[in-house]
Amino acid sequence: MLGAGYILDSHARAIASVKGASLHAIADISVARARAAAQRHGCAGAYDSLEAMLASGVDCVHILTPPQFHYDAVRQALQAGVHVFSEKPFVLSAAQASELTALAQARGKRLSVSHNFLFARGYEQLRDDHRRGFFGPLSRVELTWQFPLGQLAAGPVGGWLTAEPGNVFHELGPHLVAFAVDLLGPIEILDVVAGDPLPMPMGRTVYRDWFVRARAERTEVMLRLSTRVAAPERSIRIYGLAACGECFFDRDIYLRSEVRSLNPLVDDLFDGLRRQGSGLIQVLGNFGRAAIGTLKRSPQANVYGSTFGRAVQTFYDTLEQAPDDRLSAALALSVVQASEAIAQSAPAATARSAASVASVPPNTDPSAALVLITGGTGFIGRCLVRQLLGIGKRVRVVTRSAEAGKLAFENLPVELVQGSLSDPAFLEQALAGVDAVYHLAKGEGKRWQDYLQSDIEPTRQLALACSKAGVRRFVFTGTIDSYYAGDPKEVINCDTPLDPNIEQRNHYARAKAACEELLLDMHRAGDLKLVILRPGIVVGRGFTPAHWGVGEFLTPSAMKYWGDGAHKLPFVLVDDVARALVSALDTPGIEGKAWLVTDVPLLSGKDYVSELGRAMRTLIRSEPTPAWKSYAGDLFKESLKHLIRHPNRRKPSLRDWRSRQHIARYDSSATQAALKWRPAGQREILIRDGIEAPVSDLLR
Repeated sequence: MLGAGYILDSHARAIASVKGASLHAIADISVARARAAAQRHGCAGAYDSLEAMLASGVDCVHILTPPQFHYDAVRQALQAGVHVFSEKPFVLSAAQASELTALAQARGKRLSVSHNFLFARGYEQLRDDHRRGFFGPLSRVELTWQFPLGQLAAGPVGGWLTAEPGNVFHELGPHLVAFAVDLLGPIEILDVVAGDPLPMPMGRTVYRDWFVRARAERTEVMLRLSTRVAAPERSIRIYGLAACGECFFDRDIYLRSEVRSLNPLVDDLFDGLRRQGSGLIQVLGNFGRAAIGTLKRSPQANVYGSTFGRAVQTFYDTLEQAPDDRLSAALALSVVQASEAIAQSAPAATARSAASVASVPPNTDPSAALVLITGGTGFIGRCLVRQLLGIGKRVRVVTRSAEAGKLAFENLPVELVQGSLSDPAFLEQALAGVDAVYHLAKGEGKRWQDYLQSDIEPTRQLALACSKAGVRRFVFTGTIDSYYAGDPKEVINCDTPLDPNIEQRNHYARAKAACEELLLDMHRAGDLKLVILRPGIVVGRGFTPAHWGVGEFLTPSAMKYWGDGAHKLPFVLVDDVARALVSALDTPGIEGKAWLVTDVPLLSGKDYVSELGRAMRTLIRSEPTPAWKSYAGDLFKESLKHLIRHPNRRKPSLRDWRSRQHIARYDSSATQAALKWRPAGQREILIRDGIEAPVSDLLR
């Protein structure tokens, strides 16, 4: 597998269920990421290039890189004489697709593209009915993809997705085009409207709404794609001479309607009963398969994984025979031809590459202190960078992607250094001339081992490097999640210790506490001048208003509180957190201590949701969720994971669910006095800047 990004896990789980195939090697530009993925999936080979992986001896390569690299990677793999299974979009031009399909044919190798939703069971039933003539000649096919694209709402968006206005369609549109081509054959594009332009950094524009009218012989094709925040729907509707059908392919449900009598009242009654009955049977079947798939740790555990598993299984089952039509190079070529025509219909691109942007030179005034920030492109980090620049500091930001940094700090005099916190050589260079360090970066994962590798060990390496470099002050951001906040009689302040039973808590809370412990040990030994800040539930521009510090948001309009939602929560504005961090840079006498960064109690969970609904002009359905109820559900799920020895299993904790409610009271008065810091302190300001402003950005 080439590319160790998020999609790799779906492919690897699918391969694990295929008889006669095994995962031999993973390659990624970051060999550390390749090694982590290889360890996660029990694979021995980890490489930093496709060339090295091909030399290790493989029969097939899955191409999982960003789309702009597909063409070169597919061509190289085919020339090396191996089969190719590529993620969509296959490539970005019909010329490239034609060349690669011809190359595959000349080399006698299989070339297939993973249009995985074509393998949803519900769609397969619709497809079979169409092929056997159940619907008769089709007059119209309507294809809808209405689902938010998280990348457009999660902060600075860079890379290929926003490089050209049509790339959003290249990313998602092939799903819909593949359905049309599979059902009808090649389609002719008649009209395209790219709407709802979204301005992006560096003069770029992306289009969130796409309306396409096409034709396949006598059948009209209507295609609608929207990435705006809205109630999701991903569906196919077909209208034939004899019957109609609809398939919700993301939920794997297929329903059909047909006239069976001359009495419309009777026909409506029985048609409704048939549809309801069919839907119920399919839902129960999907639930049963998901339950069994979870127990067996197979891709069948959810609809999305099931479509991947069935696509991959079909690919390998047919390697020695004619390919399934859905995996044919001919279908892949037709999809690229139509997608290219649609994407090129967007208004003329004004995009510029990150490399072409005239960067603002960093401040080189030696009289200004140089500050290094990890996690600087994150929610709090972006705000902190701007405030530090505002008081005349020089700022250097560690980033895993220089382009993401350029997007985040366009027109700001920020120095960007790209590298890994686990690399001592890189850290030595990054810390050259640095006066102080803010460590905001955090790890993530599903297992404790993931946090050891992505959070605790990088923190240790950074602290050691800072000690060696003689950094004047090291400011670490912990979290209030590391406290036990499940006692309503407790008042949490700067003297409150972290949860003494932290091993019973979630991985994130444990990891942050472990980082604090190792940093404090170094401070006590005289090796590190440490200051710890523990922000509360941080709200403001740059973060989703459906905040999981308040409760479990199932959709933007449905959520469950952690607890009853009636008690005041420890909110704090992101601008106020950044100001506290700035104050922590030079304030004397605060080292070796942890400082709580929360506002005065202003809003309860119910208050927050009420104001959020008002700002969104949406009724948000909410319900209280006692800690015992959340724990019971967690206990059932984790019991099943332990039964099947799932690699991500953990011990459920009632203590963790109680603490998540934040029913203790938080008092940051000591922080305010020591740092000479004042949070907003007003309900109206918290609502305006913490709820209304993020909602305005979300709905723009």
